Amino acid sequence: MSRARSIGALAALAVVVAAVAFLTRPGDPTPRRDLLFPDLAARVNAIDTIRLGRAQRTLTIERDGAGFSAVEEHGYPADGGVLRSLVLALSEARIVEPKTSRADLYHKLGVRDVSDPESRALAVRLLADGETLANVLIGNPRDDGSHYARVVGRPQSVLVSPGFGDANRRSNWLDREIVTLDRAAIREVEVERRGTGATRAVRVRRGDDGRFELQDVPPAKQVRYQYAVDDFAAAFAALEFERVRPADASLAESALVGRARTGDGLVIEFETFAHDDDTWFAFTAHAAENDPAAEAAQRLNARWDGWLYTLAPALLERLSKTMADLVEDRTPREATPGSGDG
Repeated sequence: MSRARSIGALAALAVVVAAVAFLTRPGDPTPRRDLLFPDLAARVNAIDTIRLGRAQRTLTIERDGAGFSAVEEHGYPADGGVLRSLVLALSEARIVEPKTSRADLYHKLGVRDVSDPESRALAVRLLADGETLANVLIGNPRDDGSHYARVVGRPQSVLVSPGFGDANRRSNWLDREIVTLDRAAIREVEVERRGTGATRAVRVRRGDDGRFELQDVPPAKQVRYQYAVDDFAAAFAALEFERVRPADASLAESALVGRARTGDGLVIEFETFAHDDDTWFAFTAHAAENDPAAEAAQRLNARWDGWLYTLAPALLERLSKTMADLVEDRTPREATPGSGDG
């Protein structure tokens, strides 16, 4: 997801919120419920800071041009889609019924203050030019989609509906996508290890039948499992990062390098760097000037420029496969019945 597709000015919310207000106008037979934040819908476009807090951890998301970025994550773009959903949910949330005001019972609803290390709440504070528009602790969800919540500074907890989706379970608010490719478009993937001449590069290529074929299989060897070859090739179909950091020229190069090529001429390359026992990936995209993928390569490079990423352990393991992991000794042919020297 690019910055252009991020939360932006939140203008789309104004249209949706206006529609909700129209649908719940006076005269509806459905009983009206008070909004949790009655004035928020009219101010969503002014939001410039979103502070998200859990027990002993805070993330500050600030407006950054057309999008929003995470201060504690080196200014990396935030996930506009999930933030937009959260703000919309807060603007629509209505109080179903009051709940406990007793602090010793907050833990049952998950609305303890996040200063408590055992709190399970998500603290959400929306600001516009320093003014707080909403400040709430999102607690436990219920099976019907509603949520328990407590406005910060008020002892009374409440049950609200609609709820906030998976907001209080979410652990990452960044735009985690590195690249997503149509698996059917991937034509070739190659990964090798620098400085290890005895280790063969692993290269797979899509055959005429659509299946991926392992290239340069050593003599007397055969593919161990076809699904492992397919799994290796599909690693680029959906790359997401675990952590992100600015690129640092002082980091030591790691052994792993690789590339993937698609049918429309897009080539994605990566090299890796080692730091604190982690493998950090740097990505670049290439395409010939007149190829259909040239514009996509420019967009990807704009996203990746200046950043290093770690991948989930399972994805790193897939990309780290060696030839020895994918092949086995060729099975000897059984002797033909009746053959022999006699």
